[in-house]
Amino acid sequence: MKKHWTKAAAFLVACTLALGLTGCADTLWVMKTDKITVPTGVYLYYLLSARSEAQSKTSSSTSSSTSSGSSVDWSKKIDGKDAKTWADNEAVKNTRELLAAESLCTQKKITLAADEKSQVTSYAQNMMSSYTVLKNNGIAEASMKRVLAYNQYLKDKLFQSYYGTGGSEAVSDADLKDYYTKNFVQIKQIFFSTQDDSGNALSTTDQQAKKKKADNIFGQINADRSNFTALMDANNEDPGMQSSPDGYVFGKSEDFVQVFKDTAFSMKVGDVKLIQSSLGYHILYKVALDPNKFDSVKSDVLTDMKNPAFLKMLDNYKGITVNNSTISRYDVTNVKDS
Repeated sequence: MKKHWTKAAAFLVACTLALGLTGCADTLWVMKTDKITVPTGVYLYYLLSARSEAQSKTSSSTSSSTSSGSSVDWSKKIDGKDAKTWADNEAVKNTRELLAAESLCTQKKITLAADEKSQVTSYAQNMMSSYTVLKNNGIAEASMKRVLAYNQYLKDKLFQSYYGTGGSEAVSDADLKDYYTKNFVQIKQIFFSTQDDSGNALSTTDQQAKKKKADNIFGQINADRSNFTALMDANNEDPGMQSSPDGYVFGKSEDFVQVFKDTAFSMKVGDVKLIQSSLGYHILYKVALDPNKFDSVKSDVLTDMKNPAFLKMLDNYKGITVNNSTISRYDVTNVKDS
């Protein structure tokens, strides 16, 4: 799967962590409207998730493999803010978006089907049994159901009710194809990981060996572009390329590491570049965008095109009361290995 080499999934890393305050989270509320109340357990889930993402964004690919995997360098900046402020803001933002979406779904009579409810319950029960950090922090199964229902179903149902086929602001195929042509890229890559299978940094010696190999392969490709496919097949550590041999087709909202995306969109067709990310070394080869790939990524095109407006609508939803006294009880930096 192509996201094998993207940033770490936020919650799975966070599930090895525990906040200092425990036991009472789901007896408090963090946000509400006149009809819907969100318990603190939902906010704590997003706080743990933001903390994990901050770890990913502030980590160095050259960090020692013996370093603690749960540490975050809170002195670093993320999107121009200190890491703590960024994580706090993300947790509040995500909680607010969940409540706004729930409220809009209620207004539009968007609900889960019986099988979807059953799936959410199953997912929540599995997470509660697999990750004891949830219960240790007072996050109840009911909160996990809220998060999972939103992430897995409600968010997309609401999005489609606006922009999908038959939606109130439906986007035509012609507009989607035009957006695809102007805003998507197609990239082949050869990847050399500087992490082990657990996400820990390799030793300095092993990382240097990976860099040497990447430099060597890059030199061969620069000398003869026709070598790329053969060298990709023989050396790639990105399993996603096996299922996407013609390259990844994506827009700017794709969940890839930022330096990969920034480089891809700065390149011209035919360019080859070697970059380093927190995950390893990437040799990128930009090829012409294939118009025949449109149908396979049509839903991604719609998301890339309309998700900014959708999230802005959720962020600007009126009538939400925020319980800052509850939020202030929890410090994202106050975590320890569970």
